[in-house]
Amino acid sequence: MKEEFLLYDGDCLFCNRIAYFLSQKDREGRFLYIANTSQEGMDICKQYHLEELTQKTIVVKIGENFYIQSQAVYYFLKECKLFPLLCFLIKITPSFIADFVYDYIAQRRKSLGKYCPIPNR
Repeated sequence: MKEEFLLYDGDCLFCNRIAYFLSQKDREGRFLYIANTSQEGMDICKQYHLEELTQKTIVVKIGENFYIQSQAVYYFLKECKLFPLLCFLIKITPSFIADFVYDYIAQRRKSLGKYCPIPNR
């Protein structure tokens, strides 16, 4: 399996749409996009003890490192060379503020709906 993956909430329309959008922008195919509700996602959650985290935040794994919340967004964008302005803004924003914004969006994400197609790899 690839070392880099983005693990997201498969029950969330917003998360599915974002994962699909990002998978289309990841032209080099650097990351796997894995729903935590898929068998592969559940196996990864169990293997790395991420069950509780994936209900609250995305998890990005790059090499041996795991990132969550705003740091996951930052490192994903940085590695894929996507949205440099957003990446820069996250980098210069204090973590507690960036995580507050992330949490604010995350708490409201499921109000958009429950089902959406899972992105292709």
